[in-house]
Amino acid sequence: LRNGAGKIVLCHNDFYGPNILITSNEQDACIIDWEYAAMGDYGCDLGNFIAQGSGYSVKEAISILPEYFGREPSDEEKTHVIMCTAIVGWYWYVWALFKEHSGSPTGPWLRIWYSAAKEFGSEASSLLENSRYSGEPLSFAEFSALTAIIDNKRARHISPEALEALSHKGLIEDGSVTASGFAALEPYRAKRAIFFAAGFGSRMLPITINTPKPLVRVWGKRIIDRLLDAVNNVGIDEIYVVRGYLKEEFDQLLASYPNITFIDNPLFDSTNNISSALAAKDLFENAYAFESDLLLQNPSLITRYQYRSNYLAFPVERTEDWCFDADEAGRITKISKGSDKPCWQMVGLSYWSKDDGRRLSEDLPDVFYANDKGRQIFWDDVALDQRPDQYTITIRECNPEDIVEIDTFQELQDIDQAYRLS
Repeated sequence: LRNGAGKIVLCHNDFYGPNILITSNEQDACIIDWEYAAMGDYGCDLGNFIAQGSGYSVKEAISILPEYFGREPSDEEKTHVIMCTAIVGWYWYVWALFKEHSGSPTGPWLRIWYSAAKEFGSEASSLLENSRYSGEPLSFAEFSALTAIIDNKRARHISPEALEALSHKGLIEDGSVTASGFAALEPYRAKRAIFFAAGFGSRMLPITINTPKPLVRVWGKRIIDRLLDAVNNVGIDEIYVVRGYLKEEFDQLLASYPNITFIDNPLFDSTNNISSALAAKDLFENAYAFESDLLLQNPSLITRYQYRSNYLAFPVERTEDWCFDADEAGRITKISKGSDKPCWQMVGLSYWSKDDGRRLSEDLPDVFYANDKGRQIFWDDVALDQRPDQYTITIRECNPEDIVEIDTFQELQDIDQAYRLS
């Protein structure tokens, strides 16, 4: 849908026949009723016109696009308008159902909007099916180039040779990612996010007596909110929060984040956090996994696409915290608590590919139920310590200030002066 959208433009947002006035000589026209006008997506404005009783078939709608653009539209723009028309028709149809249910008949409009949603939705589905990528999996260089083009800030670093190769494969056209390009990226798209929020947070006493640590406010905002906002901003709407301690307190999140699904962990107070991962074991494919008490200060770390399984970390000369050793290719070879030599300090944010996520769903219960020791380990140890040969998990470098873990009440007071007693 985003492909072909172009720049945000001024939209009427109620653009249809009754709001278009034609002079008696049919030489001039003007548009009235601008009360809903705002900057937005041209496709939704034009889609509104098409869906709202124009009577256009898909073929007829495509035929008017040169008049709208003042030029021949690209295939991506045609697809974009068709998709937007389907969505607009669907939303108007749902609104008509509500009005009918409320005792306010909509007359022929219900059928008009339903027909637009059905016809243009069917065409959009066909276009998507035909654009599916059937080539080889992307190389890391190809993946990096495509995501850089989507993120215009990094596109200038792509070599002309790389652009030419992507164009030859039909993955980009005129400097923009094509439908085939987006289809090629689809296996790398993050589809869900898991938040581990079941723990007590004993080192944050006294504030965690009545408030789970992820819900503690820093600078007036709940710690977990920054993570949730970052996830929502990249289009991840499948969100799971594993809760335990004071679990009902997390219900307050639904007012701002209604797409959250809660998973209760009844073992949170008798096992380590592996039980929280076990409760969500079937959700790790193409998924971010977060410790929910991380103060995120660089939301750009959460991206729509990830090429491989990874952990965020930053290089240090030595540390007393959890850390990784990695080989020259960046693959994690060891996880440990503290190191006297150069290593990578762990940040509690990871991403799991489809294959590794599926493998983890099998390994988590195997390790957890193998013996009593398995119930008392950290969930990260399953892939990184218990069965490291079965996974290829890499370092994704960040800066120390990008994410801050507040471990103690003293650290909270140091960061947010509102918690200081004097």
